[in-house]
Amino acid sequence: MKHTHFRYGFTLIEVLLLLGVFSLVIVVMIPLLTSGTEARIRQQTVAVVEYSGLQAVQSMQRRVHNAEKILLPAAGATGPVLAVQSASGQLHPTMFAVQTGSLVIIEGNEVRKVTPELVAVKDFTVRNTSQSTANQSAYVTFTVSRTVRLHPVQTYERTVELLVQPLSKDLQEGNPCVCSDPVCVNGELLWQTCDIVCTTLSYDNIEC
Repeated sequence: MKHTHFRYGFTLIEVLLLLGVFSLVIVVMIPLLTSGTEARIRQQTVAVVEYSGLQAVQSMQRRVHNAEKILLPAAGATGPVLAVQSASGQLHPTMFAVQTGSLVIIEGNEVRKVTPELVAVKDFTVRNTSQSTANQSAYVTFTVSRTVRLHPVQTYERTVELLVQPLSKDLQEGNPCVCSDPVCVNGELLWQTCDIVCTTLSYDNIEC
C-alpha cells in the first residue's frame, strides 16, 4: 500500500504573525541603537573639546613661561591677542590669537593652528595683570566648543581660564633688532620680525 506524505509550509496567518513580531522587534531596537550612538557621539564631543582646551593651555603656558616679557596687551589693558618677547630671535614675537575660529600661535613669521578644526574657539580675551616689569602676568580666558548634528543639534562648550607668567630674566636678548612691539591697528594685527632689519608682517582674519 502506497502512503502519500504531505509537506506543509507556512500559512498566510503564520507569515503575517511572523512579520508582525519581527516588525515589533525592529521598532523596539531602533531607538535603543540610536540612543547608544548619540551617547557615544556626545562622549566623543566632550573628549575632543576637553583635550583641545588642555592642549591650548599647555602650549600657552610653555611659551609664556619661557618668554622674557609680555608685549601685548599693555599693563592693565585687555585685548584679544597675547604677545610675548621670546628669548629666541627666530621665535620673536610669540603670539596667541584667534583666526577664523581656531586658536593660532605666531612665532616670528610662522603661523600654526593650536586647536584642531573639529572645534571652534571664541571670546579669546587677555588681561595684563602685571604688577611691575619684574612681576608680569596675564589672565587669559577663551571658550572651546563643538557642534554635533544630532536631533536636535547640540553644542558642547568649555570655558578655559588660566594665569600665565613669564620667567623674570635680568638679561633680555630676544629682540636683537629692537623691532617695534606688536600692535592692533584698525582691527589688523601688525608685528615686526628681525632678519638683519625689522620686517613688518600681518595675516588676514586674525581677531585684533
